[in-house]
Amino acid sequence: LVLYRTATLYYARALAYANLGAIDPAREEAQYFETARLNPEAQNRILHNNVVSVLLAVDSEMLKGEIAYFSGEHQQAFSYLRRGVELQDALNYDEPWGKMQPIRHALGGLLLKHDFEDEAEEIFRADLKLHPKNPWALAGLIGCIKKQVKKDYTRSGFDSDPKMEPCCRPQETKDDSNSNKSTEICDLKNLLETQRQLEWADFKITHPCQCCCPPPGVLKE
Repeated sequence: LVLYRTATLYYARALAYANLGAIDPAREEAQYFETARLNPEAQNRILHNNVVSVLLAVDSEMLKGEIAYFSGEHQQAFSYLRRGVELQDALNYDEPWGKMQPIRHALGGLLLKHDFEDEAEEIFRADLKLHPKNPWALAGLIGCIKKQVKKDYTRSGFDSDPKMEPCCRPQETKDDSNSNKSTEICDLKNLLETQRQLEWADFKITHPCQCCCPPPGVLKE
């Protein structure tokens, strides 16, 4: 357990540095994490239903993805994060989950940020099947559908008020899919609002992952 805790501390520090744009310290902490992760003892230790080395392998892909992203290597970052999702899905069933933070939130959020909203939509829908009503996945899915509706209106030649919620806009196209998307946005927003009114929901969620909204000046375009 001490090995796992040590690796997790390095992992958290590396993620924090990466999200602050401090890439060199992030890589240094990531190297410490990898040293702990590759300790042969990690293969002999079990945390609930999963082997520690397997759990840390999930973290490794997430960490490499975050560092690559904030270094400006976006496509490489997406590849790491996709691999992290695969590894996370392959974990043995556990309660609570073997890894509490779904990597899909970071992957979907960053894809959405770079206008890959269709793939991001698939990711958030898959996450909601595993974690129903998860507020971060709901926020991500809302963002995906909003962007799709906005692009549909632009392609159709209509100039709707960008500040107006898609579900409040007049149905200017003959495409029923646009109407369905606008209705789904409203339904999802109502679901998210209801979820955030629960007793333990003590802060507002606007993005699927904090890495989607880092401090100003951090991202390398």
